[in-house]
Amino acid sequence: PEPRARERSGPAVGPPIVDFSLSFTLTWRKYRWCPEVDDCEQASPPTAGSAPLRYTTDAPYGGVLLKVDLFPLARNSTAGVRGLGLGGGANFSPFIATAYPDPSTGEPVDAASSQNRYWFEAIYRYYFGLGEVGSGWIGLRAGYTAYKFSIDENPIVPESDRGGFFATLDAALPVQRFLRIEARGSLVPVASPGEKEIARYGANASGGGFSGAVGLTSDLGHPEWHLGLGAFFEFAHFGDRYVNYEGEHPEFGRSLEDYMGVSLGLKAMY
Repeated sequence: PEPRARERSGPAVGPPIVDFSLSFTLTWRKYRWCPEVDDCEQASPPTAGSAPLRYTTDAPYGGVLLKVDLFPLARNSTAGVRGLGLGGGANFSPFIATAYPDPSTGEPVDAASSQNRYWFEAIYRYYFGLGEVGSGWIGLRAGYTAYKFSIDENPIVPESDRGGFFATLDAALPVQRFLRIEARGSLVPVASPGEKEIARYGANASGGGFSGAVGLTSDLGHPEWHLGLGAFFEFAHFGDRYVNYEGEHPEFGRSLEDYMGVSLGLKAMY
């Protein structure tokens, strides 16, 4: 009898059981508070003693980013449930040298600050194979995220503390056998400002935002375990509206908060 044709096996199609990454991050932050306008672009340029506030970190600040995704059904015989999982992570930037404008002179005043972010989420991914090139996916994530920017007590820049539920579209496409381009976009429909901002700017406050990321990941290893690198550009934007100010504050206003950064790290999968 003729010998049976040898089966050719390409890269595995489906999620790992565990996907862990540890990265170094560089982040820029910008915060703007603009009273008596519906759009911060309408606000006059700030001068010494003026009300509009524009605050930025004077240099990108470093941090550590931890992420883990778990797919406990990755080896299940039913393909439709393999992409069900849970995920979470945290970003810590404990030492940030920054400055805020003095209200009387406009000169910068040095201050210490820190920024933390965390999230947890449910995941569903649908994986598809592209032959020897590898596999990609398209999926959804939904969960809760929180951002906190702490700064030394001062009369100008408030601490920022917000959180809210989010939904994310998540996708990846292989470009070489062990190289993928990944992208995700998130919507945070309700992420109101924290207590200290509300106490300073107005009791009736509402806010929301969006975020996204795009980058490249490598995937090197044998069929059971993999090691790789990941490099990403990430951003997040939040906008708040304040009404019913008290005391000397106006009756309404806007604040905008932006984060932009890059990350480079190691990945481990099983």
